[in-house]
This record gives sequence, C-alpha cells and structure tokens, in this order.
Amino acid sequence: MIILVFVLFIENIVSRKKIFQLTRNPKPYDLSIIDDLLFKLDVRLFQDEILYKNCWYGYDKKAISNILIFIDECQYMENKTSDLELNLLIDKLVKSLIDLTKYSETYLFDLRGKTYDFIKESDFAYEESKEQVDKINKLALKTKRHFSKLMTYLKQNNYFK
Repeated sequence: MIILVFVLFIENIVSRKKIFQLTRNPKPYDLSIIDDLLFKLDVRLFQDEILYKNCWYGYDKKAISNILIFIDECQYMENKTSDLELNLLIDKLVKSLIDLTKYSETYLFDLRGKTYDFIKESDFAYEESKEQVDKINKLALKTKRHFSKLMTYLKQNNYFK
C-alpha cells in the first residue's frame, strides 16, 4: 500500500512537470508577434548603437528610427500577446524607450549624416552637452535593464528556437 502511494506521488510530480512545460511553450501567434517586434527593433543594431554606446558619440539614425517604429507597433492591440507577464515587460521597455527618446530629442541633433549628435561647437554648448550626457546615459541604462529582463523572459519561456 505504501509503495502504491509512493508511486502515485512520483507520477503526480512528473505529470505536473509535464503540464507546466506544456503551458510554458508560447503559442504560435505569440511567437510571430515577438519575432516581428524584435525584427522591427533590429536587436543587434539597438544593442550596438544605443544600449552599449555612450550618447556623447551620438546615436545612429537607423537605430532611433527602429525604436520609434517598435514603440508605435507595440501600441496596437494586434501586437499584444496572450502572455500577460510578457505584455507587462514589453510595456515597461516601451515606457523606458519613450523616456529615452523624448529626453534625448531635446539635446541630440542631426548635424552630420548618420547620427544624432550633441552640439559641441561653442564652449557653452559643449558644457551644456556634457551635463546632459549623464542623464541620457542613465535613461539608456534603465532601458538596458528592461530590455535584459525582456530577453531573459523570452529565453526562459522558449520564445527563441
């Protein structure tokens, strides 16, 4: 009798693990939403030109354009997943991207071809730019944290094959 209870107990644990794994696999529609959003963001360019770069050297126009497209796409209901926690992580990332782009658009300008840069020609502009670099870099760091949390969640929940 004790052996039977023990076997049933073990079977129950194994069954629960299997059910948990099955429920953790994302739905195909959610996978397509995430793939599309990450493609529009261009993750590699975003990381190289925004997250891992000091804003003193300017931000790539294409990376900023992709961020704005990503923010816009995330606002649509059709781009909401069935995973509420994932939606929350995406919303936090979008909020931090909005904060970063809104603040940096005040101080970064289209001065030379491929990047948005600070104005550094006069002493006053140079000093003003130096003051804003820390604030923009802090906003980028906050964005990096939200992005890292999102990517970790996606990896842990099998959104990447």
